[in-house]
Amino acid sequence: MLSHFFKPIILAACLLVTSIEARIPLSKNRLPLSVRNEHLSLYQLQSSRRSLFGVLRVCGGEQSDNASDVESDSASDADELSESKADDEEEENQPESDEENAQPDVASMAGPVKLTIKTNLNCPISDQTLEFTASGKRTVESLKQAISKTMRGRPPLQTITLKHSGRTLSNDETVSSILADVDSDDEESDAEDTIGEEEIDKLKLTLDILPPIDPKFGTEMKEKADSMSTKELLNAYCLNVVGMRLGMELSEAEMEEYEKLIAGSTDEGVNGNEEIESQSEEKSTVNQSLQIRKRAALLQKQMEVSFGDETIQLMEQEHERIKAYLAEGAEHASTSEVVYGLVPEAALSQRNRRGRSVRGGATMNIKRVLQRNMNVNWADTTRNSLLFLFFGYFGGRNSFSRTFLLLSAPLCFFLQTRPVKVAIKQAFYAIGEPPGILLSLLPAPQQAIMSLNYVSAMKELYGEDVIRGENWYEDAGFDSNDEDDGMDEYDDMEGYTDSDDEY
Repeated sequence: MLSHFFKPIILAACLLVTSIEARIPLSKNRLPLSVRNEHLSLYQLQSSRRSLFGVLRVCGGEQSDNASDVESDSASDADELSESKADDEEEENQPESDEENAQPDVASMAGPVKLTIKTNLNCPISDQTLEFTASGKRTVESLKQAISKTMRGRPPLQTITLKHSGRTLSNDETVSSILADVDSDDEESDAEDTIGEEEIDKLKLTLDILPPIDPKFGTEMKEKADSMSTKELLNAYCLNVVGMRLGMELSEAEMEEYEKLIAGSTDEGVNGNEEIESQSEEKSTVNQSLQIRKRAALLQKQMEVSFGDETIQLMEQEHERIKAYLAEGAEHASTSEVVYGLVPEAALSQRNRRGRSVRGGATMNIKRVLQRNMNVNWADTTRNSLLFLFFGYFGGRNSFSRTFLLLSAPLCFFLQTRPVKVAIKQAFYAIGEPPGILLSLLPAPQQAIMSLNYVSAMKELYGEDVIRGENWYEDAGFDSNDEDDGMDEYDDMEGYTDSDDEY
């Protein structure tokens, strides 16, 4: 009975409570139900703040201030915990990504590297260049061994010093570590230069060493010297002399140290080892190339002092001329030719004009030969030839005169040719002094030339003592005994006798 009585009351109370809860608005401290991640794992539900919202039951109605404060504190604590855990997870994942990104860089640095090793003397004759491909794992010591075996002259391993950007490389350094020291600017410039080529790293090293002796130096020097200026050849000569001298000094120092070691004059033990190590360090720090270049520049200055200002000026002009020619490139090589040697500017310009005048093909050369050999006054010669033809055809009295006049027409052109003119002039000066009646028919300049007495003119210019003994002087009938003969004739005519003959 009681159950039937209270049952409707309980149902009515439940309905009333649910209606009241529906009318109560949500407060600011009410927990939200929205979750960004639709599919959450069990670990995320237990560790994230949003998963806690999904697990906790949402209750409506009014809440007290203490309860709201406790709830906000717990929410902020949960938020801080979730953020710290998220940061930890990001830090754990970040090294893995960095390692993944770093792995291809290490692999690329360990790949093949194109090495260019060159001496630093700045001389095309003495400098040597060596190029080969090496792995990034190779050490500097292995590179030195390769240089000692492959470079011309076979330099000893102890004398080889490799440098990169002025820094001396130790034997333990690898090629990849040297590449890591390259600046970003250099990498960008190398990347621009290698566009369209194989992606391979390039490294340039400087070989600080005395110029090694090359058995083919003499044969290759001639080919290189043909394209070098006098100033560059002088610089190469000074570098060669200084290099030989410095090599002798180093060999003498090595011999002295060897003799000291043999004689036992060096201290034994730690002190002796320290001295040897200090000496080796000093030798490694010395810049051999810079020392050679300084001494060669001093020697070159001393030699240029004895040349004179004019010679030095000609050397500078030649050097600038060759540099300008090489800077123009192959485009202007066909239009201008470089002139080697100490040639003044005036002679050079005259040579260039002469060179330009002789250019041309076969037809132009034929025309030039005809122009040089047929120096004809065409107006007068044509007029004279027409007159000869006219008088030969109309005025000839007999066959001989008619033939002579007709043949004189082409003879006018023949006599105007250069070889005939030269032959006539040679015959003119070979005649000597003709009779006066013939001289009167010639112009005044030719009369003066024909009547000139060469022997008397030479005596007046140079003196008789200078021209005595010359063949032309003796052929002219003048002898050193002519004056004595003249005096004897004078004595005979006067009846003068020598005093020795009387007694």
